[in-house]
Amino acid sequence: LQNLAATYCTGDPHGSPYCEYEWIQAENESDGANSPYKVIMSMRSKPKVDPTPVRTQLLGNQNLIDVLSKGICEHLDEIENHPDERVWPSRAQVPDHTVNATIVPWAYMGLAKNLALAEGSFEKFPKEAIDCICDYAVESPDWLEYGKAQDALWNLGLDFEEFCEPLYHDDECDDEEDYVDDDGNGCDVYEEERWCAEFGAIENSDGVTPDDACCACGGGNDMAEEL
Repeated sequence: LQNLAATYCTGDPHGSPYCEYEWIQAENESDGANSPYKVIMSMRSKPKVDPTPVRTQLLGNQNLIDVLSKGICEHLDEIENHPDERVWPSRAQVPDHTVNATIVPWAYMGLAKNLALAEGSFEKFPKEAIDCICDYAVESPDWLEYGKAQDALWNLGLDFEEFCEPLYHDDECDDEEDYVDDDGNGCDVYEEERWCAEFGAIENSDGVTPDDACCACGGGNDMAEEL
């Protein structure tokens, strides 16, 4: 369904099939479908297939929208409460024919990202689903999961840094001083780029991992204990 609702384009100088979009301020409430911004396709992109009828049909199916909302929100609490049990999209492997359900929200957000390009989509999406997408955009340590959520909000006309609750910082946690990986990246980069899920367990030349050193990756130093 994600692929059926996607637009593929020509015109990219590097041959990419993906379309380029621009974000503009909505001129009025109806123009932005009650969201502050509007997403339009760049003049440089030329669509090969128009998925508008597919998006319209899918958005008009309330049962599907309910399933979409549930699928996005279902495993959200495991990011914080059971991170070791999650299958992060950036590290996902399929050793057999079983599929871990914690990767499902990432797939649902891919569908939401493409449906969000339809005119009036903001009004069709349940508030619960948008709130859960916000939570993934803010909390997920996985760059693929975070990126999919951010793109979905972008296509809905929402700037997640303005619309979503800010990233929670533990005031009692302090990153390990002077920590960098072997490429020179510190804890600030791991937090900003959401690299913890994919690269957090990799040791540097001193045998220290981001999971040990960085608050964003679940490590760092407890300042309360130090006091």
